[in-house]
Amino acid sequence: VWIGVATFEELWRAVVLRRLWAVFPGDTGRWIALLSVSALVGLAHGYQGPAAIVSIGFKSVLMGWYFMATGRVRTLIVAHSVYDSVQIVMAVVAIRSGIS
Repeated sequence: VWIGVATFEELWRAVVLRRLWAVFPGDTGRWIALLSVSALVGLAHGYQGPAAIVSIGFKSVLMGWYFMATGRVRTLIVAHSVYDSVQIVMAVVAIRSGIS
């Protein structure tokens, strides 16, 4: 499931960034688009709380920067899937250990 989510989120980021970059060319436009998309990604995770909005928004800037620099989506999908997998494993370990 989380691999599908990672794939969707990264493909969404790539499509939206490419569309915005076509509308707002130049370095400034690219960065404004990247920061705007990252803010939207952070806000989309608002159900996880304010700290998650900031954290995920920041991670989205990093992912968007990587995409802007390389144009590679596959690497982002793998990185996102690995990150989500680690989070799931940590949650399972915490639950089994009685850590809340």
